[in-house]
Amino acid sequence: MNKNRTSAPIQNTWQPPRSTGNLKGLREPISWNENRNFKILSLAGGGIRGIFQAEVLSQLEKQYLNGEPIGKYFDLITGTSTGGIIAIALGKGLSAQEISEFYRRRGREIFPPVCTIWRKCRKIIKMFRNKYDPDVLKKCLDVLLGNSLVGDSKTMLCIPASEGEHSDVVVYKTDHHPDYKMDWKKPMVEVAMATSAAPVYFRIQHDRGYKLMDGGLWANDPILIGAIEALTSFSVPRSQIKILSITNSTGNHPVLKKQAKGGGFLAFHTILDTMLAFQSEGAKGQASLLLGADSVLTIKPSGVKQPPIALDDWKRSVQKLPPAAISAINICGQEIRERFLSEEASPYIKHHARQDGCYT
Repeated sequence: MNKNRTSAPIQNTWQPPRSTGNLKGLREPISWNENRNFKILSLAGGGIRGIFQAEVLSQLEKQYLNGEPIGKYFDLITGTSTGGIIAIALGKGLSAQEISEFYRRRGREIFPPVCTIWRKCRKIIKMFRNKYDPDVLKKCLDVLLGNSLVGDSKTMLCIPASEGEHSDVVVYKTDHHPDYKMDWKKPMVEVAMATSAAPVYFRIQHDRGYKLMDGGLWANDPILIGAIEALTSFSVPRSQIKILSITNSTGNHPVLKKQAKGGGFLAFHTILDTMLAFQSEGAKGQASLLLGADSVLTIKPSGVKQPPIALDDWKRSVQKLPPAAISAINICGQEIRERFLSEEASPYIKHHARQDGCYT
């Protein structure tokens, strides 16, 4: 165990639920150009398997955008957990190539590989404490995101998290609507830490009385968050909303014989990955019903042999997921280019952050 591991400062200042003061009626939608589609990039959670999503986007930049950052081709980016980190970095203006290199290089520090004996010990340790040190993750994110605020994002963002003091759900948003007054002043690193604070893996993040946890507890695949944001904040017809959804779940998740026969904790201790995979399928199905199946394009890894890659398996992720990303682009790249990359998105209006870079 890391003897130098520090404890997060716990702030006991009571705050009302973030949802206090929510609108009672419908939001006043902002007008939208009827000749332009509303393009959404949705990035699911999945730990270090985010390598797949970063590499898919990196390959699109290389093959179709001459290396330009892909984030500027989407009107809205929504991401949960590892997908939230990628979404925020894209909003900052980083290229997917830079983000992919970050995952390959720094992922080993965040999820250090261990020998088989120590891996077994960790399974016991994680029954009593968090498996990894979030201070390492924060140091890495400080390098990636610097001192940028959410309001500095070049693209509209929706980043889900969970709040444990009031059992509340959270969606951090840029100030792309006049109603959004809270989150644009927050540091990008702070939001990235909140959306990725997965219980068991990382400790809860404390923010002025709030106890923040991974957005994957309720929205690991945020595809519906993106669709609903477009429909409620802008006067855009459903037919004009187009979503590129990139997930990272690998392998199949059949119910095993011992699970079907007896059940119990020991039989279902690996149920988390199964839950995430089913959640993505459910979210995709609902988004397809809402917008039309032809408006939603989903990319996920294929050809990765069983067992499924664990959320913290940096070694297998680095070995298996970049080739899977290249394979996916070889199959779907041209379709993605035609549907999403033919023109850049228009800059969004920042309703609270001043355009000269000064904030009040």
